[in-house]
Amino acid sequence: MDSIRESFLNDCQLALEAAETNASRARQLSHIPLWMYALVGILGANEAITVLSHPFLFMLIVFALICLGVIYYLNLSQPALALAKMFLQQASTQMFGALNEYQPVNTAVPKQVPARKRSPAQRRSPVRESGSGFEK
Repeated sequence: MDSIRESFLNDCQLALEAAETNASRARQLSHIPLWMYALVGILGANEAITVLSHPFLFMLIVFALICLGVIYYLNLSQPALALAKMFLQQASTQMFGALNEYQPVNTAVPKQVPARKRSPAQRRSPVRESGSGFEK
């Protein structure tokens, strides 16, 4: 009985070490270098300044943050997500319906015209059957 238990514990230990090794390898492979954060910050600074200096966009962001705060404070995240999902489904249904109304999907396959078959003699000879083309 002890040998079965020791074997089980040994197997569990090996499985745990393998999982930790895989997790550490995944962390190393998915690590974003620090210079990338600096590059995004430098290149995105002008966009942030533009948004913050434009009064309409700034007020829109403030209003959106206030709405998100109220949703979080009142614990309405699940109903808000359900409402957003329903809204997006309805909008996509209407959009695709309008697109199909003005541009119906063409399921017909275009007819291909077969190429004209030439005999081997016609393929070899560049001269036409009626002559060389230099007649009077």
